[in-house]
Amino acid sequence: MLCLMLLTLAIAKSTISTEEDCSWKNLTNIVTRIEAMLATQKDTNELIKIELNMVKRYLAVPKKCPKEFVYNPSLQSCYLFIAYERTWYQARQICRAQQADLASIESEAEQVFLAGSLASNPQLRGFSYFLSGSDAKKEGQWIWTSTNKPFEYTRWGTNEPSSHGYPKECVMMYHPVGYNWADVGCTTIYRAICEINLQQRSPFIG
Repeated sequence: MLCLMLLTLAIAKSTISTEEDCSWKNLTNIVTRIEAMLATQKDTNELIKIELNMVKRYLAVPKKCPKEFVYNPSLQSCYLFIAYERTWYQARQICRAQQADLASIESEAEQVFLAGSLASNPQLRGFSYFLSGSDAKKEGQWIWTSTNKPFEYTRWGTNEPSSHGYPKECVMMYHPVGYNWADVGCTTIYRAICEINLQQRSPFIG
């Protein structure tokens, strides 16, 4: 729906023809032309800016797994296992540089797949891995920062989350307990898992 509004605006400003559509290929060109148009206007409708940013975020999502990512067809996600240790913040920057984000585990199937992938690979096993989970915004209210959604599925280890002794606002898959989850300080260093969810579709089409 928002895509159609964006197209209507572009047609009204004569930046595209009525024959163009909301396909991925056309959206790329449309965004470029609308950005050029908006750059010449002093007063720009904020809604148009929001719509344009939504289009750009959608276009940034790869349509297939990049090289070195592992694809799970049933989950429709791509995963990259970062095999060196960084803080949670640094790990997230690494994922974003790959047009991904830290992984969000939202089902038992996803937990089993990732835990199995780690345990079965000699180069990956024996380490703990950051996920995108955090309660930095409000203590005890855990969300997946990659989607901004609260936890529905959980796989906490025994007595976790502990949240005592020092601030523990980030989540990792903790290898000593079978890759169940533990909360940990975000500035500690661990490996990480990046994810690209290929099920993501444009929220403004249709």
